[in-house]
Amino acid sequence: MKYITAIFFLVLVSCQPRQAKEFDVFLDSTERKVYRILVGDSADDMRLKALIENKPDLAFSIGKRQANELSGVIREIERADVNDIKEAKELKQASIQYYQGLLDLKNVDILEAELMKAGMAKARKTESDTLSFPRKRLEIHRIISQRDEAMHRARSRFEEANDLQ
Repeated sequence: MKYITAIFFLVLVSCQPRQAKEFDVFLDSTERKVYRILVGDSADDMRLKALIENKPDLAFSIGKRQANELSGVIREIERADVNDIKEAKELKQASIQYYQGLLDLKNVDILEAELMKAGMAKARKTESDTLSFPRKRLEIHRIISQRDEAMHRARSRFEEANDLQ
């Protein structure tokens, strides 16, 4: 009976580094996916160009697509099972919060396109809302920066706890 318990314990312990490595690889692929969503396919450049060229419908659809893809990434991270991995819960939560901040930024982009889409007749009414976008963006960028730092600290603790460095 002692031997069975010892073997079971060894198998359980030997699975942890593998699970940690898989989670680490998953987070790396998630980072690449988010980079592609936001930067890689020039979607943000196209969205900004659409706003400049008074094509709010196009800017709205690009922003909405990016937001939907970011939501999908967040759902993938939320579904990740990290219960048996040291320091992984904190890293998972920090990652979710970071990507939620990026999603919040995309939602401001969508709102901006919707307001522009509302037409020039309503522009005077929405002018004060539009003037608040830089302030909102600055605040969201500050939050994202804090969450980025928290995610990196959690990742360092995770990698150190699971001997992944």
